[in-house]
Amino acid sequence: MRHREVYEWFVRKCNVNLNSTCITRALKATRKVVEGDEIAKYGLVWDYANELLTSNPGSTVQVAVIPMPEGPPQFEILYVYLDACKKGFKAGCRPMIRLDGTFLKTLQGDQILTACVQDANNHIFVFAYAIMDVENKDNWKWFLDLLQSDLGNYNDNKLCIISDMQKAWQYLEKWPKEAWTKAYFNEDPKNDNICNNACESFNTKIKHERTKPIFKHERTKPILTLAEEVRRIIMKSMVDNKLKLSTYQGILPPVQQSGLKVMTKLSSHWAPQWCGNDKEELFEVHGWPTNMVVDLEKHTCSCTF
Repeated sequence: MRHREVYEWFVRKCNVNLNSTCITRALKATRKVVEGDEIAKYGLVWDYANELLTSNPGSTVQVAVIPMPEGPPQFEILYVYLDACKKGFKAGCRPMIRLDGTFLKTLQGDQILTACVQDANNHIFVFAYAIMDVENKDNWKWFLDLLQSDLGNYNDNKLCIISDMQKAWQYLEKWPKEAWTKAYFNEDPKNDNICNNACESFNTKIKHERTKPIFKHERTKPILTLAEEVRRIIMKSMVDNKLKLSTYQGILPPVQQSGLKVMTKLSSHWAPQWCGNDKEELFEVHGWPTNMVVDLEKHTCSCTF
């Protein structure tokens, strides 16, 4: 409700004219009753973390704080990787992890970092997230260290990690070309969508929840209210995607099956030529705009898809 709406309601129903200060105080007090005290909610983060672990056995939930010389510690980071997301990631998602961060309108002006992938049907699958007081290098490192602890070494598990952080050439030249140039990327992720749109899409989805107060004149929400809304959005997304495929029958997921039909039709214009190897698994495929080398044994193509 807006100030004007409250004012008009009291005039219409009670024939009372309230001033702006009175309305502001009333709405603030009402919001405190409905959602609780914003400052006090930070002190309940540990209880919230324990409740997540109790209701979701096998999950990883960590809380980091900043020690204060006089008084209780100050909240710094809440890391959440639910057991259902662990199982879902390992069971049916591509090993290309996208990272992104965006703001949350809490009392401290917190940030949320997310790690997401695509499942076999190209659905967005957010599997881990962290809410923190500020987005900086140290907090990103804390988040990624915990993520690697949960996922295992990225080299051993052939994980590819990308983000939308853009740097100048002086920064990029410090790293091997395999880390940032598509032409040299490892083919193990088997993913042609090499961008961070998945995370951006999730940020758009939670935008309504992370900015929507109960009363339109308010700008913030308690941290636990936002944390629960993010968790419910992830849970609902998983359920919705599962229901969509519950009655589907087929070897490949719908999106991949549809793509295969398109590629099958286009392949009529391509001409494979055996390269003469003993196993008869190496072919040169002639077509437009260029020729490709396909290795059936290694399941690779020079197009890198």
